[in-house]
Amino acid sequence: MPNEVEKKKRSSAWKRFIYEFFERSAYEQWHDGVNPYVVLDLVGEEREEAENILIESVQKGEMWPTEGLAALKSQKALPILKKKLTNAPPPTNIRIALAIEEIEGSGEYVSVIIDELLTGYSPYNRLEAAMKLRKFPTQEVINALFKGVLDPDYLVRNHSSESLLEIHGFEPEISEHREIFKLICADKENSGGQNLPELYEKAAEMLKKLFKNKKGLKKGS
Repeated sequence: MPNEVEKKKRSSAWKRFIYEFFERSAYEQWHDGVNPYVVLDLVGEEREEAENILIESVQKGEMWPTEGLAALKSQKALPILKKKLTNAPPPTNIRIALAIEEIEGSGEYVSVIIDELLTGYSPYNRLEAAMKLRKFPTQEVINALFKGVLDPDYLVRNHSSESLLEIHGFEPEISEHREIFKLICADKENSGGQNLPELYEKAAEMLKKLFKNKKGLKKGS
């Protein structure tokens, strides 16, 4: 926990900020994520201090503070984030790239997330990339997510499909599209001896047809 907590009298908003980013267990943060928007309740000197603490935490290699800096739209953090990105391991690289995009919105750093989806060694990092890419509805991202539907890992296929649904204006619940979902779930035990890559290709084609015809469970329906 940062030294700044010392003996100063602090607001309840400050205490919520410290708890969210620095006092919750690593498991809680991994399982539930963090609520980065607690930083927006801070004002004046406390907000400035929080920004500095988050930047310092990023420099130490921690990955959750990137979300707080993104919520603050921290221009001060941008050069540090960009420098850190050059050698950040996954999934920290995903979160840094996302924070940079949420602060400046150039589109330049989306490629970092795409690369992790398409070439990342760990399926957990690939699925995180698939989830984050729904924020960027470009053709390049759509093409990458369709490749994610072909991934050997079920969760990557699942989240790639759900991001595609979100981008195309559908509720991001692939299980609601049962015929496609069955293909997404196919593995050696339930494939009936069929070629798995071909089943995933079929799922991708069915998704493309769904989007073309604008059928299915659209948001708000």
